[in-house]
Amino acid sequence: MASTVLGMTTAQISVLTSVQLAALSSVDIQALSTAQIVALSTANVSLLTTDQAKALNTANIAALTTAQVQALSTDDLAALGTAQIRALETADVKVLSTAQA
Repeated sequence: MASTVLGMTTAQISVLTSVQLAALSSVDIQALSTAQIVALSTANVSLLTTDQAKALNTANIAALTTAQVQALSTDDLAALGTAQIRALETADVKVLSTAQA
């Protein structure tokens, strides 16, 4: 499916349903460009599984908006690797709740 995801426009990515998002594998998530990641709604980012969140590369983590970072679950954040954590912007870290931090 990764090749299908690569061909999706940001407009298509932005309207994925929760069922469609859940069907994306880690490989699919890794194949998304930074523009496609940013096109995900905050609600969709909150629906990412921990495996999907772990699949985000550092460029995609860095591209997340502050609202998208805030939408990640505590489990998602805890599963990120050191390089992924370093990719977060200072503003992103400031908006995390006490539970997330």
